[in-house]
Amino acid sequence: MSGICAWFLAHYDFFKDFAGSIATVIAAFVALIFTYRLGRGQLHIAEQQAELAAVRLRHDLYERCFLVFECARDLIFHAEANRDMKMEHYLEYVRGTLNAAFLVDETSLDYLEELRKQATRLHFLNGEFQRLEIGEERSKRNEEIEKVMNWFGEQYPILIDRFKPLLKLTAEH
Repeated sequence: MSGICAWFLAHYDFFKDFAGSIATVIAAFVALIFTYRLGRGQLHIAEQQAELAAVRLRHDLYERCFLVFECARDLIFHAEANRDMKMEHYLEYVRGTLNAAFLVDETSLDYLEELRKQATRLHFLNGEFQRLEIGEERSKRNEEIEKVMNWFGEQYPILIDRFKPLLKLTAEH
C-alpha cells in the first residue's frame, strides 16, 4: 500500500494541476451515462404510448364500423319485418352510413349503396301498390315487392361476410 501512496505523492503536482480537468471529464462521463439511461427510459415510454394510441385507434375504428354494420342490419330487419321501408328507417340508415366512405373498402361501400337503392325501391313500390286499384298492375307491383323482399331476405349472410374482416376481434387486429 505504501507503494501506491509513494507513487501518488510523487505525482501529486500533476494531479493538482489537472484536478479541474479530470473532474470535468468524470462529470461529463457521469452525465453521459445518466442521459443515455434517461433517454432509453423515455424511448420505452414513447413506444408504450405509440402502442396505446394504436390500440385506441383500432378500438375507435371498430366502434365506428360496428355502427355502420348495425345501421345496415337494422335496415334489412325493418324491410323484412314491415314488408315496406318506412321513411324514418331509411333516413336512419342514410344518416348512420354517411361516414362509411372513410371506414370501409370500396366493395363494402358499393354494397351499402345497393342496400340503399333496394330500400328506396321497396318504398317506391309499396307507395305505388297502395295507390293502385285491385287488378293486373297491382299484382305486378306485388310480384316486384316480393322480389325485393326475397333480395332483402338473402342479405344477412352477405352483410356478415362484408363486415367480418372489419369487425373480427383477434389479438393482432
